[in-house]
Amino acid sequence: MSREASPKVTAYAVLGGLATLAVLLLARGRAMLPEGSAGIAVLALGVGQIVVWTRLAFQVAGTRFAAGLVESTAAAPPGPQGDADVAAHERAAR
Repeated sequence: MSREASPKVTAYAVLGGLATLAVLLLARGRAMLPEGSAGIAVLALGVGQIVVWTRLAFQVAGTRFAAGLVESTAAAPPGPQGDADVAAHERAAR
């Protein structure tokens, strides 16, 4: 039984691979800098900025996702509620 991976799963796998590659590149960049240089401070500032912007991106995406869920559930019309409403709905349909 073979199942295809959904596009979201593939996108998250690619995102994870890119994050791993970024961490390895940062470690390599840190190893190339001499101890006590200004390059380490610049590297730390860059990593901090990446973390802040990544967190912001995930926060915005999460908010958008939640808003989409609220909109999709708010758009559904209310259905019949109990026997009396079902009877009234059936009479209105005739």
